[in-house]
Amino acid sequence: MEGKYLRITIHDNDFSLSLEWIGELLYEIFWTEDNYPTEEKLPMLREHIKHLWHSTYAIQDFMRFYPAGDVEENYFNPHLEFVNFTDIPDWDNHESIYIPMFDDAKILMR
Repeated sequence: MEGKYLRITIHDNDFSLSLEWIGELLYEIFWTEDNYPTEEKLPMLREHIKHLWHSTYAIQDFMRFYPAGDVEENYFNPHLEFVNFTDIPDWDNHESIYIPMFDDAKILMR
């Protein structure tokens, strides 16, 4: 399990299910394209994740609570950083997801 992971969070566990779905989708894209993000790609990736996360949560909220409440897109301002496996905490209140930056690995949510 050693290796580099992409940590994504907005420090709010109310959005952990939509974060889990996004983490799975992102890992599938990285793996399928055989192209993992680098530090210089994080700002643009952050913007795409912001829109994707907001839309994913909005659909979930709409289906769960029609008519849905509206969480503004600006709330989904994710913090992205690369971390080593050894720096991933055992527990993170389901506020973060850790996406492996290598093949055949497990996504971690703490």
